Amino acid sequence: WTDILALTTVDGQGQVVKTDYKYFRITNLDTVNTLNLRVYNGADYVVFEVSPASSLLLMDAGIDATTVSSAVTFADIQAIAGQSSSATEAIDVEFVMVTA
Repeated sequence: WTDILALTTVDGQGQVVKTDYKYFRITNLDTVNTLNLRVYNGADYVVFEVSPASSLLLMDAGIDATTVSSAVTFADIQAIAGQSSSATEAIDVEFVMVTA
């Protein structure tokens, strides 16, 4: 996994203030391989598959998911990471993080 963004209490390279979060858009620029996007809320991970030449938009700074055994508590996103679905081929992505 490659770290893409952290939501923290200070702005800096690769990180933004989570209370300023408006939305996050990531586009998989690859035309063959899927982007696996991992979102971490401090306790649990939610993984999204972003198809080739497609985008994902996260309009809220929190995530909530249900598992087979129990519900995951809604919590603020702390980190976003990604990886190629291919074990041998890297992919290019473009992302935009909009803050207040």
